[in-house]
Amino acid sequence: YRMIIADKVLYGSKDLAFAPYGEYWRQMKSICVLHLLSNKKVQSFGKVREEETSIMIAKMTGNGSSTVNLSDMIVSLINNVVCRVVLGRKFDNEDDEQGRLLKRAIKNLSQVVGNVNVEDFVPWLGWINIVSGANSKVDRICKGLDELLEAILRERREKRRKDERRREGEEEASNFVDILLDFQEGSLNSPRIDDYSIKAIIL
Repeated sequence: YRMIIADKVLYGSKDLAFAPYGEYWRQMKSICVLHLLSNKKVQSFGKVREEETSIMIAKMTGNGSSTVNLSDMIVSLINNVVCRVVLGRKFDNEDDEQGRLLKRAIKNLSQVVGNVNVEDFVPWLGWINIVSGANSKVDRICKGLDELLEAILRERREKRRKDERRREGEEEASNFVDILLDFQEGSLNSPRIDDYSIKAIIL
């Protein structure tokens, strides 16, 4: 059984959670378990958590006696850690247009995924989504998110080309996108994956 929303958002359910069981699913599971979420890799992310926590504490102490919104700071901390671990950079600068678009896209996506999709349970009632505009809204959100992810992949590829140590294999990939790009480029011994798989996994 395949959910329509998952098919649209995750490029035909090419992630691990919604991909149908088979050779592709086994390959993605192997990549996630052995390379993205291995004990060694998860421990290496500890440095990112420590750095971002130190930055948050410095901001709090820097405010002196001023009131701080701890909830916002913790949300920002979590976002920064996740973005650095998954995408290789954080998006906390107010002037960062890409960051603003990412936050908006994730917010819109969360709302759509959280809604009950009638067509998933009663396929012949799929016309309701067309009439209500739900389908066009999902398509719009997916298009915007895809453009954003494409831009992030282009940015990482450009950075990799300029980084001699990464290009020569002297430095281990430190984020999900770089690890997945290593698979795509054949730097790691595993079946190559396409951009759709990379974007689905990081979502």
